[in-house]
Amino acid sequence: MTGTNGKTSTADFIRQLWALQKEESASIGTLGIRATTGDIAASHTTPPPTLLAKYLHQLKETGVDHIALEASSHGLVQNRLKGLHFEAVGFTSFSRDHLDYHKTEENYLSAKLTLFKELRKENAPICASTACGKQIIDALQKIADTTKTALRTTGKDGNFFNLIETRPLPHGQELIVSFKGQKEVSLHLPIPGIFQAQNALLAASLACPKDVTDAQAYRILNLLPQLKPIPGRAQLAGKTPNGASVYIDYAHTPDAIERIIESLRPHLGPNGKLSIVFGAGGNRDTGKRPLMGKAANLADIAIVTDDNPRFENPETIRKDVISGCEKAIEVAGRKEAILYGLAQLNEGDILLIAGKGHEKGQEIQGETLPFDDLLIAQQVGQLIEGDC
Repeated sequence: MTGTNGKTSTADFIRQLWALQKEESASIGTLGIRATTGDIAASHTTPPPTLLAKYLHQLKETGVDHIALEASSHGLVQNRLKGLHFEAVGFTSFSRDHLDYHKTEENYLSAKLTLFKELRKENAPICASTACGKQIIDALQKIADTTKTALRTTGKDGNFFNLIETRPLPHGQELIVSFKGQKEVSLHLPIPGIFQAQNALLAASLACPKDVTDAQAYRILNLLPQLKPIPGRAQLAGKTPNGASVYIDYAHTPDAIERIIESLRPHLGPNGKLSIVFGAGGNRDTGKRPLMGKAANLADIAIVTDDNPRFENPETIRKDVISGCEKAIEVAGRKEAILYGLAQLNEGDILLIAGKGHEKGQEIQGETLPFDDLLIAQQVGQLIEGDC
């Protein structure tokens, strides 16, 4: 699957759905290689061809025969997947990102569409979340029509899995879903956020065989309550002693920040406030920085700090972000910003620490220094009852 946000969650959800059906399976992507037969460390979202061939051979040798793979735009442009043909392909979401590399959104989208035009088996299902928007759905429908292939859409008003309603719960959310307009079922997804509901349904559509029966589709839907949270994706780090909640998320685009804030807001307690700690990466698309700041205005408190400054001056990056963020409170140093955010919390509040998710290091002047948002939040905040 490809998309701006949601690839990692969707890939891992597919792996989990296969595993729940007793299939030896793996996901390859930003989290490395997670497999039922044992994990393998990897450093690329989409590995280079020689490494990917090595990983696929290793997985096959251990008995894995079901693989969900994240296709990044860089990987697609650089032909890292050339020679592979997929049994099903999916599109998670689309918004501005990586324009430092692709230069225009048109080039970025063209890279993504390569997966659907060139890298799928004949008649392989095309799946897409309706969260992608009309432009993407129309482009995929054109490809599907040209190749006489079905387009499976999932999410709100989806033609395959229709997400009719979501209701926040203390531990996750309730989903009301139907398959091809048939009977509605109520499911408990033990993960918060409508975007994760969308990712889970996209994963379910990709896990359905080409000629899926009604019974098979509902059987897969009924596995969703057994899904586990993904590291660094809407992950509950825990609760503070005074009853606030702390979440870790990888959101590092304007769209992702907007989605995670909107998804967590229903989980606030009475009179609760939602705070976000975030920054922008150095030596990357500078144009999205003020847009990230603007998206963070949806929070009640926006704390702007450092992400991975790489070779840039962190203060310059913060200023770029703050230019779009009316509510910005600037706190230099990511650990200091997390400490500040934790200190503001009261019962029913939520602190969202965004941008780095599962990462265990911070890139500064050519070095990757140990840094773990989750570990720092848990230790300093004395958190309990997390998803860890």
